[in-house]
Amino acid sequence: MIYKVSTIEQTAVSAKVTNSGTVGLCINSAPVFNNSCNSTIIEHTIYNCEVNATDKNNNPITFTSVFTTEPEQFNISSDGTIYFAAEDEGNHSVIITIDDNTGCSNSQNALTFDFEIININDPPELLANIPGQSIPDGVQVSVFYLDSYFRDPDGEDLTYTVSGNSNIDIQIFESTSEVLMYSTVCDAQENVIFTAKDPINQTADSNSVRLNVSCATEATSSNPTGTSSHTGSIAGSYTPCDPDWQCADWTRCTAEGIQTKTCEDLNHCDLNHYIHVLERDCIYVAPPLCDENWECTIWSPCPYTGIQTRTCTDLNECGTIHYQPEEEQDCEYTPTCSDGLQNQGETGTDCGGPCPACTIIEIPGIIKERSNILTNILFLIIIIILSLLIIYKYFHKQINSGIVKMVWMITGKKIKRFLLSEPEKKNVLAELLKVEQGLTNNNIIKNREAVAHVARVYFAYAVDLKPEFVKEELAKGIKQKRIDELYEKVFVSFFNKVEKFEFEKTNIYKTDLEMMIEELRELVHETSKFKKEDVGKEIIEKQIPTSASSVIKIKSIMRNIYITMLFEETETAKNKYSEILKIYETLSEKKKQEIYEDITRLFNEITYFLSLKK
Repeated sequence: MIYKVSTIEQTAVSAKVTNSGTVGLCINSAPVFNNSCNSTIIEHTIYNCEVNATDKNNNPITFTSVFTTEPEQFNISSDGTIYFAAEDEGNHSVIITIDDNTGCSNSQNALTFDFEIININDPPELLANIPGQSIPDGVQVSVFYLDSYFRDPDGEDLTYTVSGNSNIDIQIFESTSEVLMYSTVCDAQENVIFTAKDPINQTADSNSVRLNVSCATEATSSNPTGTSSHTGSIAGSYTPCDPDWQCADWTRCTAEGIQTKTCEDLNHCDLNHYIHVLERDCIYVAPPLCDENWECTIWSPCPYTGIQTRTCTDLNECGTIHYQPEEEQDCEYTPTCSDGLQNQGETGTDCGGPCPACTIIEIPGIIKERSNILTNILFLIIIIILSLLIIYKYFHKQINSGIVKMVWMITGKKIKRFLLSEPEKKNVLAELLKVEQGLTNNNIIKNREAVAHVARVYFAYAVDLKPEFVKEELAKGIKQKRIDELYEKVFVSFFNKVEKFEFEKTNIYKTDLEMMIEELRELVHETSKFKKEDVGKEIIEKQIPTSASSVIKIKSIMRNIYITMLFEETETAKNKYSEILKIYETLSEKKKQEIYEDITRLFNEITYFLSLKK
């Protein structure tokens, strides 16, 4: 309830002054909206709706509106009728106010009317009929631009096709809508129709366009030999010429918002018009202060995932990627008999079907006793085997360290073989450095493929193969190169690891990649004319956290061993190898199996390294 004071006055009563006045009461209920207008409106339509409101006191209600967003053409009459042309696509908001005109403080109420104007795609339109055309035979001619005859009401880009042509070759440049015509059929006549299509496949057809091909002049006084001006024509005849258009990439967007590319007819069918420069609009991005200069490795072999990769490096190290080339692309994987997968109709993994037959494992039957002599021999063999197992178990630790030292003491000297040329050496080391500089815990999968790719490049250089080689080709190449038997074991073992990186979905960690990079760098060191400065960076020995697992400690020490070998520190390498053996003895059999091949390969590499004549 609202109290309204009309006036206040003073009146003298019994010699006293008192206040008196008239009090007015404003008893009112606020008007209430009952809006049922649709909040979704179709573009290019007239919107008409009546906003409903009620007042308990049956007072007359007046409607007004205030815009909070466009469109400003929104209009509401005093009786609540909304009427406007819906043109501005998007979300809009209007505050509608109702007033019961009582003058009370609660005489008004407001409603925010949110509505959306939805774009309904309009098909392309033909602006004007396309005129007929007459072209000479044997010459490619630019006749018109289809964008001059078609438009899209929604402002979308249009694509064009043509139908009805058989003897006349019609080429439409998508970026500019330029139409080129060419025919070798003299006096040909055809009616064609051009079709414009928008991005959601709505179309519009042109009128039927009449095309005529006029015959070239056979001989003129300016050409006394009787040959036509068209290349290859003699005595008024002509030689058919099919244009072969090849286009370069689009240039960078200029400050004027234009990109260009040059297209050339490699057959030069029309000597006056065999080069076209095309243009298109683009969004200009101001060049960075640093000019990017990207250099990419060759694409990796196609793995079973069907995605091959390469590594691109900005030689100027701008820190921006405005013009960075693609580093991944789809490819078609070709199965082999050594990819560790059961595919291409194989009956087993890498065997059967198109591959060599699978090995048949025969289960021995029960050996029947034929004579006392045979029984005694078998019994003696079993006793010997058990004795050897006991001896191996007891002396296992001493066998590892003792045999290693003995082998290294009696290792003979040999001349180092250079399997890599100077450019090949520099290329492999540079690629390794690129991978190493981008190595983080967030891109392990990408970098494992990159390291495997560099390893393949190394093997391809060392034994004259293509990077896509398979294991059988590597073995053949090793034989042909007559590589040292000890280093042959290193090559085969290391390539087994490369294939694991390529094909097996096992967990690979940053430590594994660091170890493999240093091992690959050491392989280059042992098979090329290597100088310390070839490394191209300062190499620091990896610090091993005391909390690291035993396997991580072994892998970290192995990485450090490869570094010491780069700098010819033989005694350090041997001492660190002894540290590995001590940790190795503490591992479970399962963990030993995981690391055994890496340690064996390291032993062979150290042995070969010690055997080289300095």
